[in-house]
Amino acid sequence: MSPLLSNLIGLDRPLGNLIERGRENNFDLLRLTAALAVLFGHSFVLTSGQTTLETVDPISRFLIPNAGFNEALHDLAVDIFFVISGFLVARSFLTQKTLIGFIEARALRVFPAAILCTVLTIVGLFWLGTLPAARYFTDPETWQFLINNSTLWRVEFDLPGVFAANAYGGAVNGSLWTLPIELRAYVFLTLLGVLRVWRFRHATNLVLAILVVLFLVPEWSSIVTRNEDKWRLFLFFFAGAAFYINRKYIPIGILPPLVLLALYGGTAAFPKLHALIFVILVSYITLGLALARYYPALDPGRIGDVSYGVYLYAFPVQQALVQLLPAGLNGWCLAVWASLITLSLAAMSWFLVEKRVLTKKGYMASKMARYRR
Repeated sequence: MSPLLSNLIGLDRPLGNLIERGRENNFDLLRLTAALAVLFGHSFVLTSGQTTLETVDPISRFLIPNAGFNEALHDLAVDIFFVISGFLVARSFLTQKTLIGFIEARALRVFPAAILCTVLTIVGLFWLGTLPAARYFTDPETWQFLINNSTLWRVEFDLPGVFAANAYGGAVNGSLWTLPIELRAYVFLTLLGVLRVWRFRHATNLVLAILVVLFLVPEWSSIVTRNEDKWRLFLFFFAGAAFYINRKYIPIGILPPLVLLALYGGTAAFPKLHALIFVILVSYITLGLALARYYPALDPGRIGDVSYGVYLYAFPVQQALVQLLPAGLNGWCLAVWASLITLSLAAMSWFLVEKRVLTKKGYMASKMARYRR
């Protein structure tokens, strides 16, 4: 093979080699960009109260008809989150010394920030609601919001008397719908890990092939879930995991995404296959951008990882601004104001809670090890 073709394919740059740079990657930058893209996309939905092509953000209005996308910008951003999550969680499972250590690390990353956000949301939004304190804080819906959104196995979107008159009425934190799906993906990945599937590449690929077949055959995909969005995110998560498991055999170059893009354009008549190629294409580009070249000047992780906080706080902040600011507020203005406030809350969450609890990683695992001795 000619050196030029080899370079275009990226045969001298397998994904596995790029991972060895350790912290020199763009994962934090991509996650923050994705979180802000969700905020940006939601700004237009929440000011209009609709999700039609005419009312979504301008980037989505261009991409959907001109690039053949079936998703708005904020949906694509969530896809990117799930690819990165699948990749990094698979790596975490295979590099953690114990199962307890892995579970502890995941729990500390997910739950403290979610619990803080849930409590602050309940208390803070009481002042924007229509119910008196006694009724608001004793309402079963408030307690369901607290319990469900703190445990994240399922989520509650509404608080009694809050945002009922908004254009996108009632929903307090619509972004949370993805977190139970991610939590279930963690559980499935952990079960496969306990069965030692992740230790063997061919066994992993067999399981992933079964998932793909289940997705492609409509009669079988409904066995897992009838919800297309859940299927989509599940596939993105395990595509990320598959890229990590096969990292030594995946070249990072210019030609592979171009081939995938051509396949994506040529399979529009076959919706399921079209969607599957889209998953592979987005996963490849996401991980290529994360690992191919490091941009230290653009790395927000050097200051703090606020992407999760941005994702958690953006929606309620946006809904509060829609209620408080003058009627006729447009998506651009909402995006600017919401970004400033949300980034501040996310920084508070990171420095006061997330960063501190993450220093406790390994505590439970070490306690368990001492107990066994």
